[in-house]
Amino acid sequence: MIETMTNETSPTADTQYPESLGFGFAELVALLQMAPGEGTEASAEALRLTEELKDVRCVSAGASSLVARGLATASEDGELSISGPVAATAHTLGTAHRWVEITLLAPDRNDHVFTVDGAEYSILLQPRAQYSWFVMARNPTLGLAEGDFSIAKAHLASRAQAGVSFLNRSDPDHMLLLRRADEPERYIVGLLAAGAEQADESGPLNESQVVARLREFRGDAA
Repeated sequence: MIETMTNETSPTADTQYPESLGFGFAELVALLQMAPGEGTEASAEALRLTEELKDVRCVSAGASSLVARGLATASEDGELSISGPVAATAHTLGTAHRWVEITLLAPDRNDHVFTVDGAEYSILLQPRAQYSWFVMARNPTLGLAEGDFSIAKAHLASRAQAGVSFLNRSDPDHMLLLRRADEPERYIVGLLAAGAEQADESGPLNESQVVARLREFRGDAA
């Protein structure tokens, strides 16, 4: 089971897909191999799977697991086919041009969410135990920067002492920091340069101003 070809099938109007999918790291390695593109190397690095991507046994194990779970089908000659959200995930990882790492900071624990923008799709990835990942579609009613802010806003509203950091892997020399201001529905935004001890803060800012800062930080087209 070394051949890893992909066939992206268009969904029908009544196709039902789950809200999220879970993948083990070997399965993600197989998906990276099935739809290689300009973003494959960056995606493997962000997922910390650079060495695994070179391991034929890891690729084969991931492909076998995808077939066993019904997430891929294998032909008699060993070619694999994927469709729906699995194919969309593979395509996004292979064509990814932007990875933004969102760290949800809290006194007791930190959590991470990655927003990944590809040629056709944008997805969310969240690491879980045993090097597994949850993959979710972005909210199609929100812009990319608005979607990132909605994740941060929900986290800041859930905890009294919370913060959020954003790292654009295309420009890792700066990190954007976000916390609530004393005023209701206002925020403090900080820009932290690599190696700096203190962030350059501005605010209080309203939601529209924060989204504008995020859009600039992400490098979204105006």
